Amino acid sequence: MCRGAAFLPMRKVLLIVTSLFAAAIVAVAAGLLDFLAKDKQVGNLAIKSLVSYWLTTCLAIWLVANARRRWVEMVMLVVSLCVAWGLAEMGIRLIAPKKAMMRYRGVIASKRYHHIYPASREMVRVGPDGHGKIVKTNEDGLRTAYSREEFLKHDVRIAILGDSFTFGLGVEQDAAFPQVMERRLKEQLRDVDVAVLNAGVNSYSPMLSSLLFDGVVSRYRPTLVLLVLDAGDIADDVRYTDEVKREGAEEYFDIIGSGVPRYYGATYEVLRPYLARVGDYLKYPFRAGRRPRYDFYRFELEIEGVTERNKYFIYRHPLETTRQYFEKSLGHIDAIASRAGEIDGNFVLVVTPRFHHWNVKECPNNLEDGYTRNEPFQYEYFRFFEEMKDQLDYPVYDMLPAFKSTSEFPLVFDSDPHWNERGHEFVARVLVDYLVKNELIQ
Repeated sequence: MCRGAAFLPMRKVLLIVTSLFAAAIVAVAAGLLDFLAKDKQVGNLAIKSLVSYWLTTCLAIWLVANARRRWVEMVMLVVSLCVAWGLAEMGIRLIAPKKAMMRYRGVIASKRYHHIYPASREMVRVGPDGHGKIVKTNEDGLRTAYSREEFLKHDVRIAILGDSFTFGLGVEQDAAFPQVMERRLKEQLRDVDVAVLNAGVNSYSPMLSSLLFDGVVSRYRPTLVLLVLDAGDIADDVRYTDEVKREGAEEYFDIIGSGVPRYYGATYEVLRPYLARVGDYLKYPFRAGRRPRYDFYRFELEIEGVTERNKYFIYRHPLETTRQYFEKSLGHIDAIASRAGEIDGNFVLVVTPRFHHWNVKECPNNLEDGYTRNEPFQYEYFRFFEEMKDQLDYPVYDMLPAFKSTSEFPLVFDSDPHWNERGHEFVARVLVDYLVKNELIQ
């Protein structure tokens, strides 16, 4: 090497660097570095990452060694790399547009809403079927093509609150049932100017939906609000209620989550898994003193002398025991209905089943291990709302009979309990028929 680096020839430096990377690759392949990973398994992706780092390091050494002596070649190399990068950017965007998009980073932490999606982002998420699904958010972080201004121009404005089932986890943006509902309503009610807002957020519950409605969705002035309830929402309300922090009269959440994702181009998105993996492993052993990132699967509740650590506890205890938790969630639902009325909007609660409630043949390879296909009290969820519906000032629509009477199959993914595209089409059709029949589209 020249001048400042002359104390060691470039070839020797490259040999040492190559030897170190080779040793690291052998150690990864032999499982000697598994302790660096949270799941105790580094995996083959780390080997690819190490190879990419090795190539980058060798190139950097060559550039430093030849910076002065061969500066013309260096300039040509830099120019060539820039041209190659530009061509790669254009090629990836043209040939594989989904690979060019920002990878789905999930939700970001929020003091007011616990978690929410980043605003004005276009991301791609690999669904349960292995294919990339596009997620586009508007200025409020909602999965919709509508801006607030555009939505307000329509006469009939339907806002649908809920969790990942409403959001459409695993399906394309236009295949989620709120978007499908809008198309069906426009076909059936040609003289009605209608728009449907998808305000579903993964892992939301009535409590968080109430906060989101107050701070965000109410500004869209919906004429009709639907809250789509899932069986896991009752436990989510228990957990989120326990996590509320108070400082004087102010209430807020304090969780560790993802920051706002940034986009660095198509080439980076293609290479990111290989570039970032090793860095993640190297950071892990030094995170012991830090608060861990939020675990959405963590749950703990003492009930009937049992410590429940699974969010589907309502399936394993009679309604006489779990009623208090249903009532707390109902309080948040009532609050949404009341505030919808304050802005001259109607409200409907939609109670939805999980696949095992209507067909145990669905989702044969379910990866969600929180419940079996025949829990002792799995129908208490429906019984509670059946008992309460006559006491409420708004309609409650139980979708279980519709699911049990259909012969359409499958309606959920093979290994994931979320509705597939056929399931979303089914839900949209049933809900539209219900709304039109009961003259709720005013």
